[in-house]
Order: sequence, then C-alpha cells, then structure tokens
Amino acid sequence: MKRISGFVWTVEICVELIFAALWTAQCLGENQILNHTETSCQFDLKNSSNASLMLPVSLEKDSGRIDKTALSPPSSSESSSLNLNLSETSSAEKLPTASASSISFDSINNENFISAGEQPITEEQLISEEQPITKEHGIQTVSDSEKTVTVSESEWRKLVNDLETIKQEMADDKAKAKLKKEEEELKKYRTPSWKLNGVMIWDGAFSEHDDGAEMVTGNDGNSGSKVRQAWLDFSGSMYDMIKYRFTYDFSNKTTKDFWIGLFNTPSGADLKVGHMKEPWSGEELTVVAATAFIEKSYLNDLRGIHGSRNNGILFSNWSTADRFSWAAGVFAASMKEDDLSCVSTDQNYAFTGRVTYLPYFQENHLGQKFLLHLGASYSYRKYDQKNAEKLGTKCSFLSNSQIAPSALTTGTMTGLDSMNALGIEVFLVRGPFSMDFEQGFFYMEDDLAGNVFLPAGYFQVTYTLTGESRNYSKDGGRYKKLKPNNPFIRTCRDGVGVFTGPGAWEIGYMCTWVDASELASGYATETHHTGLLGKSLMNIWGLNWYLNENCRVMLNYALIHTDYSGFNTKGVNIDGTDGWEHVIGTRFQVTF
Repeated sequence: MKRISGFVWTVEICVELIFAALWTAQCLGENQILNHTETSCQFDLKNSSNASLMLPVSLEKDSGRIDKTALSPPSSSESSSLNLNLSETSSAEKLPTASASSISFDSINNENFISAGEQPITEEQLISEEQPITKEHGIQTVSDSEKTVTVSESEWRKLVNDLETIKQEMADDKAKAKLKKEEEELKKYRTPSWKLNGVMIWDGAFSEHDDGAEMVTGNDGNSGSKVRQAWLDFSGSMYDMIKYRFTYDFSNKTTKDFWIGLFNTPSGADLKVGHMKEPWSGEELTVVAATAFIEKSYLNDLRGIHGSRNNGILFSNWSTADRFSWAAGVFAASMKEDDLSCVSTDQNYAFTGRVTYLPYFQENHLGQKFLLHLGASYSYRKYDQKNAEKLGTKCSFLSNSQIAPSALTTGTMTGLDSMNALGIEVFLVRGPFSMDFEQGFFYMEDDLAGNVFLPAGYFQVTYTLTGESRNYSKDGGRYKKLKPNNPFIRTCRDGVGVFTGPGAWEIGYMCTWVDASELASGYATETHHTGLLGKSLMNIWGLNWYLNENCRVMLNYALIHTDYSGFNTKGVNIDGTDGWEHVIGTRFQVTF
C-alpha cells in the first residue's frame, strides 16, 4: 500500500507540473511575458492535520524551464491538498487576466481529479486570454502592486469600526494638544519673567590746568580713579503687555529706573509710569555704556534742571514701516536721583515731548547700516523755587570726566521759575562712519538773573577701523552697544589657549559747547556767587577698543577752553579771564 500511495502522489505531481508547463508555454507563445523577469510558484501541500509543505518553483522567461525542489511525499493514510500560487516578482507589463491562480488537486482513494469550486477547470479555461479565471473558480487575482484579500462581512465591519475609533482618538489627541498649548501660553503670559543685566565701569583720569584756570578754580588739576557705575538692572514682563524695570546704582546708592508699563495696547501707544528718562535728545537716551566718549556733551550736562530721570508718566509709540517715533509725558521739573519721592509745596512739573523720523535707512549683508535720523524735542518746565535746594535744581558741565574739575557750575538755582527748551538732532551713519549733531536752546525766567538764553550743543564724528557700524535702534531713535564682527576672545586649539579676532576699533572726535554767561548776572555776582559761569568749548579725541559686545576699553584726550564771567565761588572777580584744561581719561567697562 505504501508503494501504491507513493505512486499515486507522484502521478499527482506530474499532472500538476504538466498543467503548469502548458500555461507557461501559452504565455510565452503569445508574447505576453516578454518583460516578465521571473515568476515564482509555490506548492502548498496540506494534509488533514493542517501540516503544510511549501515547494518553491521558478519559471524563467528565456528558457521556459521549471526548476523544482526536492519533494517529500505525504503519508498514504492522509488525504492531501496541493495549492499552486503563481505570483510575479517584477514585470513591465501584466500577464494575462489569470496572472495568478490557485489550483487544487485532491487525492482520495487513489482517484485523481481536478477541482475548482464545483466545476473542473479545463486546459482551455486555464490558458485562455478571452475568458479570465474568476472568483467563481476559487481563484483570486493579484497584480504587481496590490493583493486582494477576502474577508467576511463581520470582519469587515470590525475593521471599519476600528478605523473610526482610531480617527476619533486622533481628533481627540489633536484637540487635547491644542488645549494644552493654549494653557501653556496662558501660563507663560501670567507668569512674571525676570531678566538680570548689569554694568560695571571703572574710570581713571589725569587733569592739568594752566595758570588762568588754576587761578579761577583754585587748583592745578586732579588725578585719580573711581567706580563710575555699578548697576544691577532687573526687567521683565507678563501677559505680553505688562513690563517693569528696576535699576540700582551701587556706586552712589541711587535708584536709576523704577517704572511699570503697558505695551501692545489696542490704541498702539505704550504707557509707562514711575522714575524714568524724559524723551529728550538722542544722546541723553543713549546709555553711558554705549556712548562713543567717556562722558556726554555739555548739552546733556543740564540734567539737573532739564531732562534725564524724573518721576512722571510717559506715552510713546514707534512705527517700523513709517520709521517714525514719538514720545510725550508729564514729569517733575527737577528732583534728586537719590530720592524717588518728589513732594513740592509749589508747582514742580514739566511737559516734554520728542519726535524722530528716518527718511533713509538701509542695512547691507555685512550688517553695516546707512541711515539719516532727524529729531526734535520740546520741554516746558515750572520749578519749585522754595524747595530748590532739596530738589537739587542745579547743574555742572563736566570736563569729560567726573574725576577732573568741572568746567562750569551753576550752583543751586533758587531763582529759577520756568524754562522753555527746544532741541534739534541730526544723525548720519554711512557704514563705519557716523556723524552726530545736536543743538539745544534754553530760555529761562529767573528771579535773580532775569530772562536768560543758554545755548548748548555738540558735533561728533566716529569711524570704526574694523568696518562695523554704530548700533542704531529704531525703537526710540538712539544708539545701543556696538557689536564687533570678530570679537577678541580666548579659545582652545589643540589644547593651547589662543586669542581670535581683533575685536572692533573705533576712533572719534567731539566738539561740544555751552554759553552760560548770562546766568552770571544772578549767580556769579559779588554778593551771590554760588556758581562758576561763562562759556566753554571742549574738544575730545577718542580711541575705543571693543573686545566683544560686553567689554570695552576707552582712551580719551580732552582740551577745554573756558572764558569766565562774573565772580568765582570765592568771590574773586574773574570776569574776562580765560583758562585751559587738559584731561586724559580711561575707562574699563563690562556689561552683562
């Protein structure tokens, strides 16, 4: 029986191989598989115990030959089923309509027959192009790019339901992610942010007077060093509309800035209240750490009676598109910086406003700026004469250093009643070259000196030898710290510390002037001589080395000529006397 069973199994294999050969020959004869590189056949022998034997067969286009692997016949006691699957591995054009088929051969009681569903598949049906082999014969069609899988209706409904569930879960996840993002942004707006900045400036100076200046001032000059600034600055925001700032100077124990502001308001105007700078002069609004010279010009040495920081309320706005900015506010007319309380028994207020416009602004690929800045400022001030000493209503005109003696001083101006001030400003930047000009006109009504006209201004030019431009800020129309293109920093190469980049080198010249001689009639008289008055012209030459945007070394030489008026503080008549002063100043600066 075993021999007979083996014989029967061999016959079945032979019959199936014959049909496969006939089908292949038909395809080759009709030139339907010219581009078909290889077709693989698998014989799946299944017995009643669900055991399977996969038999790979290769059909090659060129030879039409079938290579078959070794077969192991099943046991004769078990009925077996052989499934033939033909599938393409690569094809430029499709096979006939029956591109893949499944053919079943059953062996029962040694009787062979071919079955496909209930109808037998004839040779003509197998190889014909006119009549495709369909699902009715138990055959599924498989193309090059897709396979058809038959599933039951219950399985299909389950797949559809699972897909809908996944889509809903994805939509829920997207909604949750959006809600989480909104909550995080709201939390970010609500949470106050803090930013810490600082300025450390160390100054040194040497000054010398000629005989005329020595006779007037009583000394032949000063020399020494001091901490010019030791600032800590806390600033921050919340809700993307509230900002605040607190700046303290440890060098003289004074609070510089202390204000709270509203920004990004529907009206477009920003609002600040507290202790802040008034909107006056581009030079005055530029911080000391960003000026081209050690000290500012004579124009802004009037800060004791005009401008600088005072308590008040400020409205401002600027437009990037129109290159236009404006600011205006109401402030205390004068007050000491070391006392943020401003209490007066008389009128003590000021209205100050400033507008700027950029008719021309460009920036090239090297970061160099080309611009023309025009600006104008106006201020009306009413002073508290009774509390002039307490409020610090006075000013000093520095000799480009706080160490050297001041060129002129007013003393406490107890008779100052009111003042109208007008300022104009022009800034020109052409790459590494810049030129600034500002002129102020101050008209005072003083009970001691009468109607006084005091002009002051400056002209300066700078040139950056390493090609950088001065860092102009459209927001407020002022300068910020210069940033070197190639900073001078220490780095490590092959385990050795080396320095890279030259930093930025800048040279500059300033000429500044003031004429306070008309005040001498009230504050430099024989009976009332609290000040040192006259007119002064100062020339400054400077060399600055920016190691990087946070470190700078400065060297200035100032030559000051002063014509004195009236009496000096010792009651000596100095009217018509002139004097010269030489000042060499240095500065070491670090910001963070």
